[in-house]
Amino acid sequence: MQDTDISLRSSKRLALTAFALTCVMLILMGIAFYQYQRRGALRSAQENLRVAHDLYTRQISYWRTQHLALAQMLASDSRFRHSAAALAAREPGSDIAFHREQLRSILGAMRHNYEYHHLLLADRDGNPLVNSPHSSREEILSFRCGEMCRADIELSLELNQGVFSSVHLHNAAAD
Repeated sequence: MQDTDISLRSSKRLALTAFALTCVMLILMGIAFYQYQRRGALRSAQENLRVAHDLYTRQISYWRTQHLALAQMLASDSRFRHSAAALAAREPGSDIAFHREQLRSILGAMRHNYEYHHLLLADRDGNPLVNSPHSSREEILSFRCGEMCRADIELSLELNQGVFSSVHLHNAAAD
């Protein structure tokens, strides 16, 4: 009977040890699997972010190139240049209303074709000259060119090309 008790206790101990080792192995395997999945998820997320970054970089580069080309096309339009110069100079004897409508027509076509919300033509001091059709009078009156805006205009005139600037920012002080 004693041998049976010892072998029963020994069997219980062996079973308990096997159970504990199995539990430890399962826990370790679970931790290893979790770490493997975590590393894989992090790599996948980093790759997705890299791809998204590259895509957005290309989109912004394309957008900038497209808008600079549009600015160059507009600057090369002799009707636009002539009307803008006449309106900015307010030349005596020139038909200001004709030049304003000519510019509004060109800006309106650009606004429609390129789906811009609002277009505004300003003189070298940043004073608004004309806005695109379907823009409210309040929008053109609320535009105020700050120091940064004037610096951007000066840079554009110095380089004789379009530059990206903050001219489009809405003036909160006008509200």
